[in-house]
Amino acid sequence: FSVMFNMQNMEIPSLRLGDLKISSYSMLHHVAKFDLSLEAVEREEDIGLSFDYATALFKDETIRRWSRHFVNIIKAAAANPNVRLSDVDLLSSAETAALLEERHMTQITEATFAALFEKQAQQTPDHSAVKAGGNLLTYRELDEQANQLAHHLRAQGAGNEDIVAIVMDRSAEVMVSILGVMKAGAAFLPIDPDTPEERIRYSLEDSGAKFAVVNERNMTAIGQYEGIIVSLDDGKWRNESKERPSSISGSRNLAYVIYTSGTTGKPKGVQIEHRNLTNYVSWFSEEASLTENDKTVLLSSYAFDLGYTSMFPVLLGGGELHIVQKETYTAPDEIAHYIKEHGITYIKLTPSLFHTIVNTSSFAKDANFESLRLIVLGGEKIIPTDVLAFRKMYGHTEFINHYGPTEATIG
Repeated sequence: FSVMFNMQNMEIPSLRLGDLKISSYSMLHHVAKFDLSLEAVEREEDIGLSFDYATALFKDETIRRWSRHFVNIIKAAAANPNVRLSDVDLLSSAETAALLEERHMTQITEATFAALFEKQAQQTPDHSAVKAGGNLLTYRELDEQANQLAHHLRAQGAGNEDIVAIVMDRSAEVMVSILGVMKAGAAFLPIDPDTPEERIRYSLEDSGAKFAVVNERNMTAIGQYEGIIVSLDDGKWRNESKERPSSISGSRNLAYVIYTSGTTGKPKGVQIEHRNLTNYVSWFSEEASLTENDKTVLLSSYAFDLGYTSMFPVLLGGGELHIVQKETYTAPDEIAHYIKEHGITYIKLTPSLFHTIVNTSSFAKDANFESLRLIVLGGEKIIPTDVLAFRKMYGHTEFINHYGPTEATIG
């Protein structure tokens, strides 16, 4: 066991040795027998309480906070001996007030991400929103094309919380598709066309996806899919209205579904609501102080939410999202030159990909990363020596050690 409680309530007679005054002596020992132990000692009308804990596991401030919580429980029980433990408030009135204030500050919006994007598109319609190869979309163009796709999906029968699979090559149309599905009121299911066919088929069947947005080249990837297929290459959707469709989604409707890796069994579809996404995106945009001058590049598959730290916050801040081919971002020298050439200001990537970048022969010779003000590392255990090596050359660049399972909305 790792936690122990000990109640010392033995009657210990007081010692008297003539005029000699005797008092207890507190011994400080440096080894904890258990992860956490609490000792209670009765002394006449008082009970003294002391925690003993492993400093490798707990901070002093944590134990002090817990001790206050424990006293709160005792006070509540003394005031009402019949109270249920589940009804006892651990927190002091000051802590409760502080948490309520923090919740008020972090609960930024109840809007959908599509609504937040539309607001930004109104503010910066002519700013560059997405670059992919030779294709560039301004905020106005991205908004209008997403509107057209949304109208087309609704005409095909897509409605509130219907699952729409997106099986696309890495292109600007990926963001058109994602925003179009959201604007239609549906939830998108991102599927990388390079994924094994068995997994693609499983995701489509298990999710109950009624629609699929694809490139013609990826028609074979979805195999014998029996739902409604919308090909972005045939151009029919471009005949729809560019006006924004009426919103039918709220903050508690589904925004997207992402399937886990399946390392512990069959992949599981994690359902993320709009409020989850907007909460994360709003937090990160503020944490990273994103502005219209920021540029980022997608350094992972759009089918995993690792890349959503790049995709969504930058568009909320009025910045520029770059989408490059996998062959580019997995080649350390190529992505380094791309970052320099396009003045990328922040990136989100795995520590393993960052490791390959820092440990190339050209890293110490070519100053490719002067434009980077922020690097977000996530998805794996961070490698401190890589961070130190980078900081030695680029002391102005800040790092965020970022972690979060898909179930927790990105990070």
